[in-house]
Amino acid sequence: MLGALATTDKVIRAVIAILALGFIPTVIFAWVYEMTPEGVKKATEIHSNQSITHETGKKLDIATMIMLVSVVALVVVERYLPESDEPAREQTAAVQESVVERTPSERGGPAAQRAAQKNSKL
Repeated sequence: MLGALATTDKVIRAVIAILALGFIPTVIFAWVYEMTPEGVKKATEIHSNQSITHETGKKLDIATMIMLVSVVALVVVERYLPESDEPAREQTAAVQESVVERTPSERGGPAAQRAAQKNSKL
């Protein structure tokens, strides 16, 4: 991903190192603490009937399903819908017609120079 941004190897390594170092404290924090309607509390202080993890889990399940369906839809659209190349065909036809209609002197090149020299001698 960072390669597309034309960054150096040092920058890519630094970003990966920062993400890796931040991952460990994040996992520990998520394991020790839990979000409650009253705020962040230690997981050991929460009774199982007060926990809202099942609600959060349902929300994450729905978000995951929506993302999965979106990705599948994008892949299907990209793969199976034909690309419209009509403008490219029309442009090619117009260029071919303009080349055919011009005389050698109008097109330029060595033939045009010889024809111009012949006309100037007359």
